[in-house]
Amino acid sequence: MFIYSPKVKALSLSQLYNSLENANNVHVSSFVPDSEKPVQEQWVSRSFKMNISKIHDIITLVDINSKSKTIKDLTTGSINTQMISQELASDTEYSINRSLGLIPFYSISNIPPDAEWNKVTDSQNLEENTEIYELSYISDTFGDAVFIKMRYILKADTDLPIKVESYRKLPNESEYTLNGFKTIDYLSNEDFVSFKNNYFKDEK
Repeated sequence: MFIYSPKVKALSLSQLYNSLENANNVHVSSFVPDSEKPVQEQWVSRSFKMNISKIHDIITLVDINSKSKTIKDLTTGSINTQMISQELASDTEYSINRSLGLIPFYSISNIPPDAEWNKVTDSQNLEENTEIYELSYISDTFGDAVFIKMRYILKADTDLPIKVESYRKLPNESEYTLNGFKTIDYLSNEDFVSFKNNYFKDEK
């Protein structure tokens, strides 16, 4: 099993998985380094079994209950709705019920045995009521070893991440380089419905 560095009242990786999987409505914005605008946004509602994604001017709603996908072009205002297969609906539901890509492994059983999960206690950028954890592991997906470090800034009272930073380092490099980061907001049912209706007023 992966290496865990015990700390007093430290959050375990299993607890992080559980916290993410129990969040009802989540908004994830993905950024590349030095960008002010997200390259992709995702709104997930487990309460309503919906997944909304936005890339550039295209926003897509997948409604698992109605087995439908609606694509809206925000530039032209055009809307196209089509039915989806039961397989795609099931795959979407499985996806949104997991860790939303914030942890690079579907479940804790998929984590490499040499991975390390540590609480960071010496950060100078620690905001009030937040904690920082790091997941470090080696990826060799393409045959070459790459050192990966995921940094999680969590709200201490909810154990939920509000920002996730991804770093990478090649074997011949001495320092990690920021590869991208995500910010996370947690919405009420009312907030999610209000957002959805702003773009898809006729979709139930």
